Amino acid sequence: TAPTTFPTCSAGVPDDDGDGYGFENNQSCLIDSDVAEVPTTPTTPDTPTAPTTFPTCSAGVPDDDGDGYGFENNQSCLIDSDAAEVPTTPTTPDTPDTPTTFPTCSAGVPDEDGDGYGFENNQSCLIDPDASPVPTSPATPDLPTEPTEPDQPIGSCGTNAPNSVYDSATDLIVLHFDFGRDPDDGHAAVADKVLLDNFGIQDYLVVSGTNSRWQNNYISAANTLMDSLFGQGNWLLANILNSSTWNQAISASAQRWSTTLRNGGDIWIAEGGPGDFTAAVMRSIESTVRECSWQARIHVIQHSVTNEANTGRQQNEQRNNDLAYVQANTDYVKIDDGNGPNGTADLHANNATTAQNSPFVNLALSGSSSVEWQAGFQFLGPGTDSNAPVGNSGGKLDFSDTVELLHILQVPTSRVGDWNDFAREFF
Repeated sequence: TAPTTFPTCSAGVPDDDGDGYGFENNQSCLIDSDVAEVPTTPTTPDTPTAPTTFPTCSAGVPDDDGDGYGFENNQSCLIDSDAAEVPTTPTTPDTPDTPTTFPTCSAGVPDEDGDGYGFENNQSCLIDPDASPVPTSPATPDLPTEPTEPDQPIGSCGTNAPNSVYDSATDLIVLHFDFGRDPDDGHAAVADKVLLDNFGIQDYLVVSGTNSRWQNNYISAANTLMDSLFGQGNWLLANILNSSTWNQAISASAQRWSTTLRNGGDIWIAEGGPGDFTAAVMRSIESTVRECSWQARIHVIQHSVTNEANTGRQQNEQRNNDLAYVQANTDYVKIDDGNGPNGTADLHANNATTAQNSPFVNLALSGSSSVEWQAGFQFLGPGTDSNAPVGNSGGKLDFSDTVELLHILQVPTSRVGDWNDFAREFF
């Protein structure tokens, strides 16, 4: 056949297969820049590949590498929002990343933006506690906002040495009240608030309803008392018989504990009930404090053998290992119970609130903490008060749980030996 004439390629047009031809302006061309347009021997010079058509990207699809392409609906697309669907020059547009697999988050890891992801162990994780690790579609799951956030192992928990005594500058006091079978927490919560105010302590955490499954009730009237003492929204409601409030209280407590530990502080827990809740919070933050010395940083003060006996106790009389777990992984201190002459202050008395001339009641209702004690007596006695939600016909005064906070604050029995001393000292 008649030979075909091809133009000379412009400078820079490549000869990809080394046959002397390139491709330019929709036709083959001769690579040699010194050759004029001459007939060539019959052959098959370079031909273009069929142009590919790509749709236009939706508004907001990013052009991460600036090549004019994005990726949407599992295919490449043209970034220009004004462009119609047109053939493009042969090239390799954007392709999706390989799907990434994320593990399931531990219980308590928050989903702060509601997208189903949290952040744990320096990587994103799936919030759903029932989900197995699965590939996700190309997306950008949660990332930490700064190198130290969110939760991650915190090593030595600060550079300072663990505290052997409470330090108000760095440490967190945690008050646990069960408000279960015994309503004495109604007086103990008041006395604890009196101590916090007298010592000027502002960094503390209060949790009501730290009971076990054996305690098949929570005295709901305690909510009004706690609001009166600490302010609505300034305390946590646990109650193991309500999974929603229980889990929310665990999550909120874990965040407060972790923040204190991360800043080099210690946790001081006045355990006014069984240790089930304490064990649950500890398990929630295990991954973030695994390298810390828990024996040195978390201090649990327990005054009641009954509370120990009921820790982990189920309604069917079975028990789990919560008590052993707390004792083995904290600085666990067992003190006397505050119910009589022993190694702690005697903060329990019968017939102490019935008489109108009761020294304690008179001091309590006329002193600096009268508002708090009025709320406490509206909850539990005096025995002559028929409006109290909890019966107290014997006129019992009982804030024996407060010996735990007295221990934390290092108030000796020589200063407060009984409930009358407490009144004279702090009212």
